[in-house]
Amino acid sequence: MISVTLLGSGGGMPMPGRYLSSMLIGFQSRKILIDCGEGTQVSMRENKTGFKTLDIICITHCHGDHIFGLPGLGRRGIKLTYITDTRPIDTIPAFVSESDLLVCEGTYGDDEDLRKAIENKHMTFGEAAGLAVRGNVKKLWLTHFSPAMDEPELYFKNATDVFPNAVLGYDGITMDLKF
Repeated sequence: MISVTLLGSGGGMPMPGRYLSSMLIGFQSRKILIDCGEGTQVSMRENKTGFKTLDIICITHCHGDHIFGLPGLGRRGIKLTYITDTRPIDTIPAFVSESDLLVCEGTYGDDEDLRKAIENKHMTFGEAAGLAVRGNVKKLWLTHFSPAMDEPELYFKNATDVFPNAVLGYDGITMDLKF
């Protein structure tokens, strides 16, 4: 059984009786917080869910109404970020900032395919690696390879020249992150 509690249903700014975006999922005695808008702690107290025993915090995106409650929780855990189906827009480095692991699309391995990447709204290996550098992440996994790219390993140097701590993702890859 899964228990779902909508802790905040407001958007933009908190209102009396309406906290900002957050939801708590209870599953097998684990607590998973989705987003943490302003007022999340108060709502958790009101709903008697407790906030000191959170197991996982997931953030859907970095708008203030989804994250401004985080400082009040005072937790430094693992930051795992997953980015696909987008161009390397200016807001991504702040979103992925200080991630322990960034899993990022590299639809095109070859820098020569930049025109295709722009046209199809995807990234090259080099662009994904650039985001890892700008976001000061610890490790980058490249994923979401184009079906036209039979051997991604041929282009892997395009990523490692920019971000040496890149890994070419593959089905079944696993990494343990410690906190």
